[in-house]
Amino acid sequence: MKTLLQVVAGHLPPTIAARVRVAAANPLLDGVQIEEVVAPLAQLSEVQVSELRAALADFEEPSLPPALQDELLALQRDPSPQALIAVVRDLLASIAAV
Repeated sequence: MKTLLQVVAGHLPPTIAARVRVAAANPLLDGVQIEEVVAPLAQLSEVQVSELRAALADFEEPSLPPALQDELLALQRDPSPQALIAVVRDLLASIAAV
């Protein structure tokens, strides 16, 4: 899951990417902190989301829970920042739950 977040962070503007990387390294995140990290993703343009979707299209990580795999597939069909927010939120929550 952290590898997937690194791929995501690699395609985000630097300030947002830094927040995602720091959050990914913190297994003690709570829901409020996760929301603070994902909120700036709503400001991404559809072009930025499309570039990220392209980067994630070939990403495979067998250890991802089925729900997250489903969200990655949904992200391929939905170019909105909200779909990206859902994926990143759930990835961070999964890391915090481990």
